Amino acid sequence: MTLAETLHTKHKTSIFPGTFGQNLPVSSPHGGACYQSFTRYPDHFVSFQNRLREKIVNQEEEIQKKGEILQDLKTKASEIVEQE
Repeated sequence: MTLAETLHTKHKTSIFPGTFGQNLPVSSPHGGACYQSFTRYPDHFVSFQNRLREKIVNQEEEIQKKGEILQDLKTKASEIVEQE
């Protein structure tokens, strides 16, 4: 048994009363305090994230267009089969 496990078994009710979520500062129902939003991200990181988002949006649009083209081709093929 590790030291951490030993300490936890001895003091779990005195140090950590209640559930796990109640002990987190973000989800504390009593305090109402939240962490400040961090706005000083490095420029290269922000630009990389923006490029990645744009790339994903472009890929999703391309997939949607190809899906529409595929659906049109399927309907035209079924019309041709019905005419024969």
